[in-house]
Amino acid sequence: MSAVANQYAVALYELALEQAEEDAVALAFKTFVDALDASITAFFLNPRVLKKDKQALLETFKLPVLFSDFLKVVIEHHRFLDLKAMYAAYVTLLETRARIMRVQVTSGRPLGEARIEALKTQYEKKYRRQVLLDNIVDPAIVGGLRFEYDGLVLDDTVNTTLNRLTSRLTR
Repeated sequence: MSAVANQYAVALYELALEQAEEDAVALAFKTFVDALDASITAFFLNPRVLKKDKQALLETFKLPVLFSDFLKVVIEHHRFLDLKAMYAAYVTLLETRARIMRVQVTSGRPLGEARIEALKTQYEKKYRRQVLLDNIVDPAIVGGLRFEYDGLVLDDTVNTTLNRLTSRLTR
């Protein structure tokens, strides 16, 4: 995620928080980003289309005023390409405030429900936050698990252990 996208998301989040509209803005943001297809994106990125025409199009949508104004600023500063990254950063801010932690667990095979619940409970107890756990299956993993959360990566897979061992032996 780019620093610029994060700055825009923080600015929007702080304004939404001041006006108690963070959920309404999140819904409008998600709806807008989900509706973007190639032709709409091409329109907003087209340098031949005037900024005022792009901004006028926004007026035809029924968006919260704060979010509409945000999109106008994004267009004014030629940052439309970063919009999806801005949305991801905004969601992260919402989840942090709500004490939600996303944990991505990568394994060689799908984890069973009991194992997922056990991991989720373990992380909730350790970090005292609600945990949303995603199990990603990577057939290249021979065994073990790889965890990603809060910018950390804990790789306890057989693949990594073997790579480290090979590296030590070849020195």
